[in-house]
Amino acid sequence: VGIVLMTFVPEGLVAVTIGHKGRLIQRIKEETGVSVIINQRVRDMSFRSTYATGSPKQLSKACSIMYDTLEQ
Repeated sequence: VGIVLMTFVPEGLVAVTIGHKGRLIQRIKEETGVSVIINQRVRDMSFRSTYATGSPKQLSKACSIMYDTLEQ
């Protein structure tokens, strides 16, 4: 068991977060070893909840990859 990091992703950035055909999520999983879950859309909600589970070091690296991607 590791630490669970819950975040909220704006609905407009979900596709970027997942990546084309899930490639970004897969890359994050492979490079960091974290488990990532992005929940399904909830009607009338402007954000989606996401969960990443891993060690602090793994989660830090996963967040870094994700933030770098979102900044581009």
